[in-house]
Amino acid sequence: MLLVLKAQGLGETFECKSLNDCSIAKSLAFQEQTEHMIVRETQANVYLREIQCSRDRQNLPSDSHILALNPFIDQHGLLRVGCRLRRSEMNFSEKHPLIIPGKSHIAKWCLVIFIRK
Repeated sequence: MLLVLKAQGLGETFECKSLNDCSIAKSLAFQEQTEHMIVRETQANVYLREIQCSRDRQNLPSDSHILALNPFIDQHGLLRVGCRLRRSEMNFSEKHPLIIPGKSHIAKWCLVIFIRK
């Protein structure tokens, strides 16, 4: 049985015997796209109103739990913390961390990884 993967934006289709035996699944670009997709879906499940307001360039609802974070949507469609350490020499991801819902599986997974380090 072959597994067919199409990497969005890479413009190629790869036929693989399994994810372990697949050059695209091991590529950094594919891993980043997969991470972005998982975070985007998780954010949409919790922050759909905020995402829609940001896309429509409207103010966030006053009862939004992330209002104080001044969120914005980055080039990958991910919600990030805005206006934080703007003049810092840190990289973009450090200045503008992703907004991850606290009770999501991603938050739990990040905590486990942090504890193991």
